[in-house]
Amino acid sequence: MYKDLDDFLVSRCRNKWIDVGDIKVYFRKSNRHWLCKFHRDEAPLKTLDIASVEADDPGNGAWTRFISSLKTNKKLLEYEQIYVENVLNVSFAQWFRRMGWVESCSYGASCFFKKVSDFKEQAE
Repeated sequence: MYKDLDDFLVSRCRNKWIDVGDIKVYFRKSNRHWLCKFHRDEAPLKTLDIASVEADDPGNGAWTRFISSLKTNKKLLEYEQIYVENVLNVSFAQWFRRMGWVESCSYGASCFFKKVSDFKEQAE
């Protein structure tokens, strides 16, 4: 659905701003432990970070449409989790909680995780 995102997911590029519909998202590829908690016996998970989101018209459903599109994105299967960092907007943080994302606080800001396998289960 979003060709620039699909191209980024399979590229060697580590980070990039991408327009996805009516929003602009800064993506980063990383390896993180679940909930950023280090476990000596566990390898970090291949992670798609969402580091920043810009919206000209917040609250119009563009974010929800974007997240829904991930449920059918086959290139996302290469990743194990999605991490959204430093959600400072209260309404935006409430959206993540309502949608079942797992919250982890980092330096006073809410961060959210979702396993990619959870997206696939919701799509079925």
